[in-house]
Amino acid sequence: MRRDIAGLRLRLRRPPALAVLAAGLAAGLAAGMTGGLAGCGSQDRTGHPAAASPAASGSDREASSGKGANPLAKSRMRILTTLSRAQLCAALSTSEAIKILGSRPQAPLYGREPGLGIYCRWPKRGVAALSADELYVGISSIVDWAGAQQVDKLLHAKSVKVGGRPALTAGPLPAMQWAQVDVALGGPGDPVAEYRAPTVAQALDLAQTATPHIVSMG
Repeated sequence: MRRDIAGLRLRLRRPPALAVLAAGLAAGLAAGMTGGLAGCGSQDRTGHPAAASPAASGSDREASSGKGANPLAKSRMRILTTLSRAQLCAALSTSEAIKILGSRPQAPLYGREPGLGIYCRWPKRGVAALSADELYVGISSIVDWAGAQQVDKLLHAKSVKVGGRPALTAGPLPAMQWAQVDVALGGPGDPVAEYRAPTVAQALDLAQTATPHIVSMG
């Protein structure tokens, strides 16, 4: 399992962690390794501890493995999982990023991972390419809010509110050097916005700032 952790740490870094955790869950279940994954704290491509959730529904597992119905298939907000660079990266202005990060970031970096989701990053100037010293927003294309709550149990996440919306905070942790806030963009079957920053306070500020812009695009 240590070999698996090292490999995942190198391969799984930028896409929405919720999507990667769900995909890892499906793979673990298919291999009959649910208990082992949960016990050894494997990591996703973001460095998150990735473990199989025994409470995840069958539909979540099938969707994450590319089989069966996607839990977001009937969501009227599913369009948010396909936002373009111009749309997603516009959820945070340069001045807002400077205020939250404490310095001017690099130009936003957009990414689209087929079958997983989309993301936009604002790395701090002068830091390593895979540094946690950045602002990040991601939207999974295969995990809804109901599934996110199950996944976040593995991170010992705490319930909070962001603009009146249900949200969960986690980190930083020994295996996850940044803080993360996952925010429900709608109901249980709708998409989730995943925010990351160096500290919980910064991640919450990012979530409070960007969520209204993202929701308005749905």
